[in-house]
Amino acid sequence: MTSSTANGGERPNSTNESRRFLTHRAPLLRLQIIGVGDKPDRATLYPADTVDIDRMKTWLTVDASIVRDLSNCR
Repeated sequence: MTSSTANGGERPNSTNESRRFLTHRAPLLRLQIIGVGDKPDRATLYPADTVDIDRMKTWLTVDASIVRDLSNCR
């Protein structure tokens, strides 16, 4: 259910509806570092529970030299 705003838009009537936050837990991530010959090592980060085809669309790869331990960044 919504109500009109002064500029013609709409907003939720219920404060609960407008203040809904995600309560999902962050996924467990896995980091794999691969070195190939004289090229820079590469680090790939992906959700630990993905397999095969799903993993192929849910990953991030960067040069391993920019990866930092999270505890060093806090």
